[in-house]
Amino acid sequence: MTGKQSKAIEILQENPGKSVSSAMVEAGYSPATAKTPSELTRSQAYKTMYSEQLEKASITTELFFQN
Repeated sequence: MTGKQSKAIEILQENPGKSVSSAMVEAGYSPATAKTPSELTRSQAYKTMYSEQLEKASITTELFFQN
């Protein structure tokens, strides 16, 4: 995990309503890079953080994707 990824994930954890793009800019990514948040959201670090957040909320992936 890069320093910027770590910082952006930390920002998102502390501010659940913040957009990924905003967190990326705050973490030091350029505005141009932040326009493509998939650079962060496709990272293993982000997926792990997201999974841990769902687990803490007792939400399984099956429940999350249920209609």
